[in-house]
Amino acid sequence: MLTVLPCAAALSVAPPVRAAGDDRAAAEALFAKGRDAAKRGDLDAACGAFEESERLQPAPGTMFNLGDCEEKRNHLAASWQWFEETLAKLPPADERRPLVQKRIAALEARLPTLSIKLSPGASAGAVVTRDSVELRAASLGVALPLDTGIHHIAVTAPGHDESKQDIVLAEGDRRELVVEPGPETKAVTPPLGAPVPKTEAVPPTPTPAPPPPAPPEHADTRMVGYVVAGIGVAGIGTALALGAVAIGKSNTVHDHCIKSANTCDSPSAVDAASSGSTIATASTVTFILGAAAVGVGAYFILTSGPSSETSLHATAGVGSASLRLTHVF
Repeated sequence: MLTVLPCAAALSVAPPVRAAGDDRAAAEALFAKGRDAAKRGDLDAACGAFEESERLQPAPGTMFNLGDCEEKRNHLAASWQWFEETLAKLPPADERRPLVQKRIAALEARLPTLSIKLSPGASAGAVVTRDSVELRAASLGVALPLDTGIHHIAVTAPGHDESKQDIVLAEGDRRELVVEPGPETKAVTPPLGAPVPKTEAVPPTPTPAPPPPAPPEHADTRMVGYVVAGIGVAGIGTALALGAVAIGKSNTVHDHCIKSANTCDSPSAVDAASSGSTIATASTVTFILGAAAVGVGAYFILTSGPSSETSLHATAGVGSASLRLTHVF
C-alpha cells in the first residue's frame, strides 16, 4: 500500500482544468478520506470515497487510485477498466503513462475473459444473459474481461425451456462457451391408457314455477250477514204463524162450506173462506222473503273469508218455497 500511494499522489498532481460547477473542495476531501482508508486497510471505504471523488471531479489521479483499490479487492475487471480510463485521460507525452501501462499489462495477464456464442441452430429470438445482464449481438463472440469466480449464464427463446449453466473463472483463464436454448416446450399429455377426463355437461338449472296466485281478499261482511239472516229468520217465523192461521181458516171452510156449490152455512165460514186465501198467500210470500234473507245473510257470512265458490238458489211456488245455498271451502 505504501508503494502505491506515492504513485497515486504523483498522478493527482496538476489535475486538468475542470468545467465550472465541479465540486473541487468536496472531491479533494473525499480523495484524502480514500487514502486514509486505504492506509488502514479498509478497502470498501477507500473505494467508495475514491469513486465519489471521481464523480464530483474526474481526474486521472483519482481513477488510478480507484484501479489500485479495486485490484486489491480482487475485482480485476473493474481495476483494469479504471486503469484504461486513466491512460485515456493522460496526454501522450505525460511521464505517468508508462506506470499506468505497466499496471494494465500486469492485470491483463491475470484478467480472465469469457467469449459466449450462440449455437448455429439456435432459434430466432434467443436471449443470452450473463449474471442477469443481457448480452446483445455485439457482445456475443467477443472475449470480455470478467472478475474471477462463478458466473451464471442463461438462454431463453420463445417455445423453448430456459437453459442455465454456471462457469467458474480463475486468473488468466481464456474461455469460450457455446450456448443454446433448452428443448422445445412440450404440452403435458396423459400417460398411455390413462382415461381422458371428460367434462360433464352441467344440466341447466330448472326455472322455478311461479307461485300460485293469492286468493282474492274479501271484505268482512259477517255483521251484515248476521243482521240480514236475523231478519230472514224473523220473516220465516212470521210466515209460519200466518200459515197456522191460514190452516185454521182452511179447516173452518172445510167444515162449513161446500166448494162445489160455493156456499157456506155461516157468516164466519164465509169470512174464513175470503181471508184464508189472502193469509195463505201472505204466509207464502213472507216465507219466501224470510228464506231469501236467511240465504243472503248466510252468503255474506260465508264470503267474508277466502272461498272458491259460493252460490245461492231460491225457488218458490204456490203454497211452497225453497232456498239452496252452496259454498265450497
